[in-house]
Amino acid sequence: MTILALSSLITALISSLLFASSPVTLGVWIMLIAIAGSLTIAACTSAWLAMFTFLIYVGGLLVMFAYFTATAPNQIHNFYPMMKFSLIMFTLMSLTFWSPSLLTPPQNEIFLIMDTMNAPFFLFLVLLLLLTLIATVKVTQVNQGPLRKFHA
Repeated sequence: MTILALSSLITALISSLLFASSPVTLGVWIMLIAIAGSLTIAACTSAWLAMFTFLIYVGGLLVMFAYFTATAPNQIHNFYPMMKFSLIMFTLMSLTFWSPSLLTPPQNEIFLIMDTMNAPFFLFLVLLLLLTLIATVKVTQVNQGPLRKFHA
């Protein structure tokens, strides 16, 4: 049941990533996604895997934060639209995920990660990384610099 709540929270946070108005808000939102994802991994498998995943995300965020603070000007951050949208999405996703087939406990926890029912979880992780990449490129509006958009 905790996994379902965390999954709906992650989905709500990911869906509100496109409302990020600055790199700092995007970094905060990705940090929240990393925390919720690590908690989900800790609930499914071992805490070590969750800790390593969180440390990898934090390392990437430190690099991103250092780069953006060097290139982007100071901006006023408005978290309210993103929080409002995330709360609405979290509520809707929580209601959607309460199906009886998802509430059955796994038979053997060691093979939980390789189960065919977890294929959507792997697809979800791939889409999370893709959406994070798209949101990062969308936030960068610098026309002259190392992260400028490619125009063919």
